[in-house]
Amino acid sequence: DRDPGFARPYTGLSFTHWMKAYVFGPSHLSDEGRLAYDLAARAVAVDPYDPAAHCAFGRALWLIGAREDAVEALERATLLSPSYAFGHYARAFTESFSGNARTGIEASDRARELSPFDPFLTANQGSRALALLRLGKIEEAVAWSLRSISHPNAHVVMRRVAILSLTAAGRLEEAKPLIRQVNRESPENGSELFIRTNRMLPEDEKLIRELSRQSGLL
Repeated sequence: DRDPGFARPYTGLSFTHWMKAYVFGPSHLSDEGRLAYDLAARAVAVDPYDPAAHCAFGRALWLIGAREDAVEALERATLLSPSYAFGHYARAFTESFSGNARTGIEASDRARELSPFDPFLTANQGSRALALLRLGKIEEAVAWSLRSISHPNAHVVMRRVAILSLTAAGRLEEAKPLIRQVNRESPENGSELFIRTNRMLPEDEKLIRELSRQSGLL
């Protein structure tokens, strides 16, 4: 209210609802996703030249299932600020889970080049791992997924990616402690929520369901 031209507070609020939807309450994806979208749209309206606003808008669009519009918004974020590491990471995340896997890998590498000690490094590396898994590069996927979960702030989504990668590589014994941990942490129908929350493409859903079944993931 005191500075109506300042977009970042709306961006930050959008991100909190994105995190609530994606990490903390995926069963409430629609409600929290809509709040994330509304606040990000407000940020873009307040300042159409703020790359963080467009990044939040792109992430929220992806969360509610508008993938093509999300890609456009995330591209705008990095066009406005080519050195915006979080923007490249956000593109890496969305493409790696539900878009062009090769684009996701390129964006992941660019984000790490710009911010090698980024607080979102766990998600960057885990996203890269999933993109590699989708491309059939199993051993590379395992290596990147294990890097991802080595960080103290690695969350259940990244541990799930590690399990899927290890299972694809036939390293199920190695995955068993992670499987027990993820099954404790995951909500009911965790694998289906994982697929739905990450807006996976139909051709990838079959792979994820089969690897989840093989591993014993809930």
